[in-house]
Amino acid sequence: MEPNEIQFWLEILNIATISALSISTIILTVLISKKNTGFNEIQIREIINNAFYKINESSNNLDQDPSNITYQRIFFSHVECYLNIYDDLCGTYLDGKIDKKRFEKNYKDELINLVTDEMFKDYYKPEDQLKSKYKKTLKVYFKITDSDSPREKLLNDNSI
Repeated sequence: MEPNEIQFWLEILNIATISALSISTIILTVLISKKNTGFNEIQIREIINNAFYKINESSNNLDQDPSNITYQRIFFSHVECYLNIYDDLCGTYLDGKIDKKRFEKNYKDELINLVTDEMFKDYYKPEDQLKSKYKKTLKVYFKITDSDSPREKLLNDNSI
């Protein structure tokens, strides 16, 4: 195969993967909008794990060829899909569509790790968290932790 042809198929694979993760996010939203049962929780966990697996898979490809623009795009697309899944999940928490105590029990540590992880710092904008596009995740993070920062502004922002 020619290098351009390989590049083309990698772009197609990226589009397919992003579409699959987007569908996962839609499924997540539907599952959460229904009564939250143990089965739904398992499905939510599976969606999160699948998205994380995609990050690791694309990271391995990127490690093999760090200058490959397609590998870079795929990796960053997977990261954004992963973060979007958590942001959607946090949105359902804020809307009261899931059991908040159970959510905090199941996801508090994950959210703390996610928001404070060095890998994701640019997405959560530590220098100005009010400009992050993942405000729902940050709002829940500040709500379930006693973290300082622009906590009050995010907690009182009803547009999120």
